[in-house]
Amino acid sequence: MTLPPEKIWAMQWKAAAPELKRIRDQELRNLDSHTGFPAQQSPYENGLVIWQRWMMRLALLNAYTKSQNRV
Repeated sequence: MTLPPEKIWAMQWKAAAPELKRIRDQELRNLDSHTGFPAQQSPYENGLVIWQRWMMRLALLNAYTKSQNRV
């Protein structure tokens, strides 16, 4: 008998739940209580800040490219 994909999916998540909980608990223990960032990570190197830097670079590159096309 073959199980439907939804049943298999639910069983896989149920099996993964203890490991995911262990990982979450470990990451919460590693947070710096003052900043909310991981203790070993600088608050200036989180994903949002890195993404914002890349978007600023893209905006500057686009502005430079447009200015070069006008000349």
